Amino acid sequence: MSIVLPVYRNAETLLELYTRLITVLQSHQIDREIIFVDDASSDESLQILENLARKDATVGVLALTKNVGQHRAILLGLAHAHADIIVVMDADLQDPPEAIPLLLSKLSENFSAVFAGKRGHYESVSRLITSRIYKVIFHLLSGAPIDAGLYFAIDRRMCNRLLQMRVNRPSIIAMLASAGLPLVSIPVERSRRVHGTSAYTFFSRFKSGLVSFVSLLSLRVQLKLARPVKIFHETVEYKRIGNIFQQHPGELNEPFNGTR
Repeated sequence: MSIVLPVYRNAETLLELYTRLITVLQSHQIDREIIFVDDASSDESLQILENLARKDATVGVLALTKNVGQHRAILLGLAHAHADIIVVMDADLQDPPEAIPLLLSKLSENFSAVFAGKRGHYESVSRLITSRIYKVIFHLLSGAPIDAGLYFAIDRRMCNRLLQMRVNRPSIIAMLASAGLPLVSIPVERSRRVHGTSAYTFFSRFKSGLVSFVSLLSLRVQLKLARPVKIFHETVEYKRIGNIFQQHPGELNEPFNGTR
């Protein structure tokens, strides 16, 4: 199984996250490759990840030279994932690693994507209300589960479908909802943020929501016209760190427009 984790200024949570991940995966005897995608963090995140990659051969790090955003970082991680099942989750410890076995169990019921449906009081009431309004509207337009977030498990077919879409401004949930494959959500209690603050301000949350709607519209048009466009218009440089990339020295799982 591949685990893809976008990282942006998560230095305070990475070691605990790694420890909890290893504990869960070992207790359930799940083979792993763990791919951290550092989105040009300004803290000590990259140094911590480099140390983990040196100590654990199943850990790989993709270090971006400039910030490209969470959704593009996830796609870069998916392009390097080699397992038939991939889990995507945040690195801030709000997504509990202990829910991974539940996602995998549901995925085995002939679903191509299983979301960890957000439950609990994990942010302020005002943010929960605005988020709920957005999700209801997005659900009506896309068919995505109302509680869908960026903690999910997908199979190889879904992963390949995502990498073939190539939208201008990617929104992962919009892409999953437009893939034409079965998806579902299961309730998972989400934790409050213990360390640091969210990188999503009110403006960035509004912008992210707008991008999701534009991405959904673009995907529907592209699917009808069969005219895919590039994920990245510019060259994106990044460094690959870790033995897992030496084990798979060939091409990426898609013709990625970047510099290794």
